[in-house]
Amino acid sequence: MRLIKDIMTSPVKTVSPETTVPEAHHLMVDNGIRRLPVVIKDKLTGIVTLSDVLEARASDATSLNIWELNYLISKLTVKEIMTAPAISISQDASVKDAAVMLLNNKFGGIPVVDKDKVVGIITESDIFRLVAESW
Repeated sequence: MRLIKDIMTSPVKTVSPETTVPEAHHLMVDNGIRRLPVVIKDKLTGIVTLSDVLEARASDATSLNIWELNYLISKLTVKEIMTAPAISISQDASVKDAAVMLLNNKFGGIPVVDKDKVVGIITESDIFRLVAESW
């Protein structure tokens, strides 16, 4: 039986709830990732996805000018758009358990914890990589 700790992505990039949305977006783009666990002292408090960040942009229907919009967005923090609490999974759980959790919840990834500390992330890509390497 394969365990999550054998195939998860680790170390994982994380952010604090006070990280600004533009900072989180740059971190995702620069590292080619779509999810960031949100932590306080390594303890999981939420998760923010690239979709969350992109949806936080202003609507075309706003009456604010570009300078006002940029100012407001620059002050927006991850805690205002993250999903909390985040569902997590133990690093000692099976890959099958992770796959079932991803499928049942329609998630693309789940933070991996060890004694409440975030130690990695398991994503669809990690599971696909395992399947591809098994053939």
